[in-house]
Amino acid sequence: MDAPLVADITQATLFGSSSTMQIAKGYGLDQNQQIIPPLNQAIPVGDFQITFIKSRHWQYPDALYFFEISK
Repeated sequence: MDAPLVADITQATLFGSSSTMQIAKGYGLDQNQQIIPPLNQAIPVGDFQITFIKSRHWQYPDALYFFEISK
């Protein structure tokens, strides 16, 4: 959730999913700093070649124990 702020402060480009870009848009990050990269294709980023792959978020096994829900 802090990625758009960090990108804004550092003038970095934010790479991420459409969900990430919705957060960036809500923050107000300049669209020129937002990129939804192609999957499974190497792209140059500075001196590196980066390949983005689709993955699922890791599920905390004990997530229910980290939160207290009350009415």
